[in-house]
Amino acid sequence: MGYLMSVRKTLLLVAACGALLTGTAGASEVTVSLVGEAGPAGDPAYVVLIDDTVVGAGMLSPPEGVQVRQVPDVGALAAKLTFPIPDGVLKADSVVNVRMMNDSYDAASGKDATIYVAGVAVDGASADVAKGKIVTADGEVMPNYFAAGGSLMLTWNASARFTSPEGGWPQASGSAPAPATSASEPAAAQTQPQTEPIATNEPVAEPVACSVDESLAILDFENGMFGLTPAAAQQIDAFLADKSVAGCKLAVVGYASLGGAPDVNVAMSTARAKTIFDYVESKQLGFAEATTSGFGATDQFGAPKENRRVVLTISP
Repeated sequence: MGYLMSVRKTLLLVAACGALLTGTAGASEVTVSLVGEAGPAGDPAYVVLIDDTVVGAGMLSPPEGVQVRQVPDVGALAAKLTFPIPDGVLKADSVVNVRMMNDSYDAASGKDATIYVAGVAVDGASADVAKGKIVTADGEVMPNYFAAGGSLMLTWNASARFTSPEGGWPQASGSAPAPATSASEPAAAQTQPQTEPIATNEPVAEPVACSVDESLAILDFENGMFGLTPAAAQQIDAFLADKSVAGCKLAVVGYASLGGAPDVNVAMSTARAKTIFDYVESKQLGFAEATTSGFGATDQFGAPKENRRVVLTISP
């Protein structure tokens, strides 16, 4: 239980690669069962993709006092993490990808960042973990290694790819036939009496005009990381203090520094944006509209650390 509580989950819903609009989540969801083992650079960070669309991300804290590779069944330590899948993304033959973002290894100490994938399922239908493939961003297929109990070991900045079970994923786009309607029964809408709207004398509330037009840049991100630091939280709290955001729009855009595969940078920038977005949304300030997106890699702000940022904008 202590390990399950220690897993830090960052959820993100992505409508298209590198762009996210809130409220687009579909009825389907993907569940991955993961265990983390820290390397020299810290806890492993991951993203979950359906084909090329990022649907989830997070970091995995190793179980305290446990040598994962010595456990008889590594899967028994796994945390089940569930992420909603945006409408129109899931296909019957979609591939679920679990990608490590911050691989690190130290030969002297033997510390090697590792993600163990114990299970992958979409809407309750499970993929065969034994048939998973480890593929780098360049398309190179790496050898498979399995921990005790059958969990697939991901030890590179690569993706563990899992194909759908026989028959495809349930609820996939275009896979579910429309319900049949009996010709002998009238449609429900035709049997309902038509009613006239009831007039009222109550005044209609006028929309509230937004009086804020400000931005905040948050730069407190190390390379390969997207978690919320105490310093970033304090910065956001100070920015939001004494502001009335009624009628305002919230836009949160994440960025990454150059280097690495483009899709990884998009995923990282999206994860950073969603981390900040979730923290702001937890304040329940009542924005009229809220969006978040990942720009990907850039050098427009100067040094690499300057480009690892999230820009939070409140506007009319």
